[in-house]
Amino acid sequence: MKKLASLFVALFSLVWLTGAGWLPLTKSGGCSATFVLDGSNTINTTATTNVTNITTANGCGVIVVGSLANAGISTVVASGLTFTLRSAINGSGNFAEEWTAPYITNFSGNITITYSAATFSTVSSWGISGTRTSSFFDGAAQTSISGPPPITTANANDFIYSLCSTGGTNTAGSGWTLINGLNFQATEYQIVFATQTALTPTFTSGTGTVCITDAIVKGP
Repeated sequence: MKKLASLFVALFSLVWLTGAGWLPLTKSGGCSATFVLDGSNTINTTATTNVTNITTANGCGVIVVGSLANAGISTVVASGLTFTLRSAINGSGNFAEEWTAPYITNFSGNITITYSAATFSTVSSWGISGTRTSSFFDGAAQTSISGPPPITTANANDFIYSLCSTGGTNTAGSGWTLINGLNFQATEYQIVFATQTALTPTFTSGTGTVCITDAIVKGP
């Protein structure tokens, strides 16, 4: 009886202190891994299916698939992951699409992108560790058919990235880090620790046309 009474008192005290705000509650949907780019890969093909491979190392976060092609995507499939279309834009037959999937344990394997028809495509996939693993976007994705669109954020700690259809070889602009700059696609990112107002991705070479800019929030 004494042990049972002691357990009851301890449990009551924990509930009371937590409810009073004296003890922190663990946030759901969060990831405490380092907030960095966690693996990336780019594949170019002219087939109906494009298969990219990526390995993450930091434990949890979000995987992004960015596609530039002459046809739209039908499905994005990978074992253990559930991909959702985040944003898409079609500029005169140039399709830019962004698909995302959260991961709570490291992923290593193929991601298969299937298009509505055989097409020229360049697909970049990358992991972002240390993000929220649910409700992880900071506002709406921004799209444009005339260059990288600016983005304004509400959260101070974000991984901001841009995906663009371009001509030739591209390099990242000042303050940005390149993920891919080949095969008519440019992807770059910037990690920020303050809210941003109309932050516009830039490239030191190459001109973006059909573009998506988006932001994912640091966890937890």
